Amino acid sequence: MFYEFLGLPLVVLLTKLDKICPDVNADVTRTFTSSAVCAAVEKVADIMGLPRVRVRPVKNYENETELVVGIDILVLEALKCCLDLVDDFIEEKVRH
Repeated sequence: MFYEFLGLPLVVLLTKLDKICPDVNADVTRTFTSSAVCAAVEKVADIMGLPRVRVRPVKNYENETELVVGIDILVLEALKCCLDLVDDFIEEKVRH
């Protein structure tokens, strides 16, 4: 359905994980084992008509006063997903 918009691949960044699941608020490494986060990813994917892999959970730096490796990893994984899609998009355009 919405896999692409104007020929560009779509990715959704699901923010505010701490509001979705208190366990993730306490420990961001629980993101991918949290049933609440998984349900939210599934719901957003269904609404947007995207594969689940295109919905990337990220936690906002809100109350943290120092860098948190777990938060950084989520953001970097989302960025890598975006860059991989851009790379695929450009390769496809070059081939045609």
